Amino acid sequence: MNAPARQQQWDAIVGMTRQMLTHAQKAEWDELVDLYDQRDGLIHSFFSRPVPENEAAFLHQAIPELMEQDKALMALCATARDEAAQQLGSVNLGRKAEAAYNQNR
Repeated sequence: MNAPARQQQWDAIVGMTRQMLTHAQKAEWDELVDLYDQRDGLIHSFFSRPVPENEAAFLHQAIPELMEQDKALMALCATARDEAAQQLGSVNLGRKAEAAYNQNR
């Protein structure tokens, strides 16, 4: 793969990561998952070949930046997961209260 094509591929990975962050901030989880699957394929394709020496310095700087974005994304997902678990706990508590009420009627 030539250098411009690899750069386009990297730019697509970065762009998808930004879009994923936007979707996470808006709680658009289906869209995030779709992009995750696409981005995962691009990442695997990008790193399926040895990194050319002329790209090493750029990637040495770019990969940690991408990892920081991934950390922010994971934090948003963890917060949403915790909120969903809390809501589920509230629903379950409500069901138990309803069942207890119905038993004592």
